[in-house]
Amino acid sequence: MGQDRWSYDVAVVAESSSVLRVDAARLLEAAERRPGIREMMLRFASSFTAQMGRTIVSNLIHCVEQRTARWILLYQDRVHSDEVVTITHEEMGFMLGVRRASITDALHALESDGAIRSLRGQIIIRDRARLEALAAETYGFAEAEYQRLIGPFDDRPCAVSSTNGRSCNGQAISIEKADSD
Repeated sequence: MGQDRWSYDVAVVAESSSVLRVDAARLLEAAERRPGIREMMLRFASSFTAQMGRTIVSNLIHCVEQRTARWILLYQDRVHSDEVVTITHEEMGFMLGVRRASITDALHALESDGAIRSLRGQIIIRDRARLEALAAETYGFAEAEYQRLIGPFDDRPCAVSSTNGRSCNGQAISIEKADSD
């Protein structure tokens, strides 16, 4: 977005996974040389803006139960879990900016509606369609924008090869793993 650095120094990783870091100068150079990379970055920025806008509105006007249902759906979309979300009530409360007790109450309500089963440190999604209905307008718009601009959640435009290389539309991209701090 025209800058040479990321202004945020905190990242929250909900699942155990690998993290890749790309030098800003190299990424900007690649975006200048390859219009497809630049276009994908702009599409992602647009999609991310839509999601953040919906998150802000949701935090202002929707009840904790709807926001919790939305968050569970967003989590499932990103970790590609069929039905299990691994998270504690305290972690979810932190993510939604509410007390742990509020999350416990919200999960009990979602469980009573048959959408989930809440266990210690796990949420089992029993009925995704029901969970989407309970999330109501808090979920769907930004996800549709992501799919329109980038593609389905489970069909990534770039694939990592077993040799730690990456290919986007047949063009190789060099990737280096981030150092552990």
